[in-house]
Parts: sequence; C-alpha cells; structure tokens
Amino acid sequence: MIGLVIALMIALGGGVSVAAEGSVPGDALYTVKIHVNEQVRGMVATSDEARAEWQAKLAERRLEEAAELEAEGKLDADVAAELNAAFSAHSESALKAAAESEAEEDEDGEVANDDGDFESEIEAR
Repeated sequence: MIGLVIALMIALGGGVSVAAEGSVPGDALYTVKIHVNEQVRGMVATSDEARAEWQAKLAERRLEEAAELEAEGKLDADVAAELNAAFSAHSESALKAAAESEAEEDEDGEVANDDGDFESEIEAR
C-alpha cells in the first residue's frame, strides 16, 4: 500500500512538472516551472559551457514568454519588468559562464573557440 502511495505521488509530481513547462507568468504553474523545473535542469549543467548554454536558453525562454503574453494582450508593465530583469540576469550569467569556459580552455592550453556565435546569439535576443 505504501509503495502504491509513493508511486502515485511521484507520478502526480512528474505530471505537474511536465504541465508547468508550458506556463507563462500569471499561470498557476509558472512558479513550478522557474523554481523547480529550471533549477533542477540547471543542476545538471556542471561545466561552464553547459551553464552558459542553459542560461542562454533561460534568457530565450523569458523572451518567448513575453512574446506569448504580448500576443495574447496579457503583457502588463509589471510582468514586462519582471521578464526583462530575468532576461538580463540570465544573459549576464550566460556571458560570464562563457567567459569562464574560454578562460578555462585557455589555461588548459587549448585553443578557445572565439567565433562569437554565442555572444551574437545573446545580443540578437
């Protein structure tokens, strides 16, 4: 019986997590998306390069959320400011992690990839 209860709790928790992925600010599950899902996924990014990519993805997600809310006529000034602040924080974290990754590669005697793709991607958003 206890095993069934535990399995049910895991299944329901996983379902909530999956449902939260499509949420935007103002949705009931948005807090789960940014404080649970994104935090857990961020823990998997263990290298500087992986952290840079994840932070860039988070910045992109905030832009997509803003675009979706704007298209629905639901983007008010407070939400726009919140998303803008989150975008800026994720962008700065991505650039910092990318710089740390390049510095680490330089210290290891490897040639750092300096094609500018990452920064141009961030700047384009």
